[in-house]
Amino acid sequence: MILIGPVPLPGYDLASVTSRDLLFHGEIMTPVAMTKRAYLLENTNILSVMGDLARDPQVGVIRVDRKACDADTCRYIVNGRAIFADYGHYTAAFSGSLAPLFRDGLDGR
Repeated sequence: MILIGPVPLPGYDLASVTSRDLLFHGEIMTPVAMTKRAYLLENTNILSVMGDLARDPQVGVIRVDRKACDADTCRYIVNGRAIFADYGHYTAAFSGSLAPLFRDGLDGR
């Protein structure tokens, strides 16, 4: 069994909203990140269950937040590029950057 997640979601269609911000305001007005603390609080139960299940050698865990977040912040735009194509799907480019996490998660089970 492979567990994936949880994903730090923006809660809105990132591409659509930020492009309208740029068009009408000349800058992004909508928050493009959440604090790591908020992410951890929002996902406390899920992360706890995942941690418990990860003790089973038949279970692989892939924590995408380890790529999407640093010590303090979970960003929705990294190096000037959106990592979400919409409200909850990663872009192809960002998805490709998750390959090492998936490789480690699959090897670890």
